[in-house]
Amino acid sequence: SSILPNPAEVCEGSDLLLNGNPSGGSGIYTNHLWTGAHVDSLNNPNIQSPIFQSDNSGAFLIFYAVTDNNGCIGNSSIVIDVFENPVAAILPDPASVCPGASLILNGNPSGGSGVFVNHLWTGVGTSSLDNVNIQSPTFGQPNPGNYNLTYTVTDDNGCQGSDNITVEVL
Repeated sequence: SSILPNPAEVCEGSDLLLNGNPSGGSGIYTNHLWTGAHVDSLNNPNIQSPIFQSDNSGAFLIFYAVTDNNGCIGNSSIVIDVFENPVAAILPDPASVCPGASLILNGNPSGGSGVFVNHLWTGVGTSSLDNVNIQSPTFGQPNPGNYNLTYTVTDDNGCQGSDNITVEVL
């Protein structure tokens, strides 16, 4: 067997579908067994294609054994790299501004790989931003009220972090 996907990479808290990908033997596989120190991160250690998920970053060594209907066993192993998610912490918080005045927001990303490839602001307040695809857009709104925003950052591993804020226009 040759475990797929290879390389096995996933972000913290995300699902990674593994496949023991057995081959050879009689071709009739009667038993699948995943083992290792982190087997508790699998949704089922007794199937060919379990889902792996961990809330901790690091390298996880997992072993797979398959038995055919003749009792012959094949073994394989794989290292699953779990990447740390970036963190977003919008500043200023709390955020308030006078009608018509400008307020520079900062998504303030950190962690993850440290290489941030995508910034996205969403929510009802986005029409008040000068750019929804940068880390530090300028907010400006002539109408008093509360404007909710979510900032999501993606690093070069594809891992994401987000934060929410309500900007109060006084």
